[in-house]
Amino acid sequence: MAEVNIVTKYTNGNSKVRIGIIFHNYPYFPKLIEGYKEGLIHEITTQTMYNKRRENGDLGIRIQSSGHHSDMTANAAIENVMIGNLLDEGVLSEDILEYVDDRQETTQKIIIYLMMKGEYNVIQAQMESVYGLDKEILIPYMTKQKNVYEIADEVGIEPDSVRKRIYRIKKNLTAQVEPFFGRIQ
Repeated sequence: MAEVNIVTKYTNGNSKVRIGIIFHNYPYFPKLIEGYKEGLIHEITTQTMYNKRRENGDLGIRIQSSGHHSDMTANAAIENVMIGNLLDEGVLSEDILEYVDDRQETTQKIIIYLMMKGEYNVIQAQMESVYGLDKEILIPYMTKQKNVYEIADEVGIEPDSVRKRIYRIKKNLTAQVEPFFGRIQ
């Protein structure tokens, strides 16, 4: 449930809000993105399966006729991988959207997925460009490996100085990445 709330806030937020959400959830954000992707794949495949069956007049009961063998589990797994690969590539093909209930809504969800993934990657790349003491402070803090007091003790400065430095670094990172954050429509 928390994932849905974060995605909703992300979707409705401007670039600064989205940057803040990524900063706040930095170590967990890749898993959040992956969970959103898996939800999209599930939604697309179930709608596609249902709508194809309905179109063919299928009542939902699968009867195996002799001589014809089909591995439905393997077919579903292959379809999931194909849809996942197309989502990762940002391909909005008719093949994916043909049988979904609401193409516009599904397209919007795919765009949100791609934005979350891309914007996280922009922040991650910019964080890698931080060096020296700033990096020693920022990375353990953002990845939630250490708190402000542990970092202060390790680098030999006051906790308030660590907080101020983290604030300054995040402010600079925000200024660097914000131009790369698009508008969600």
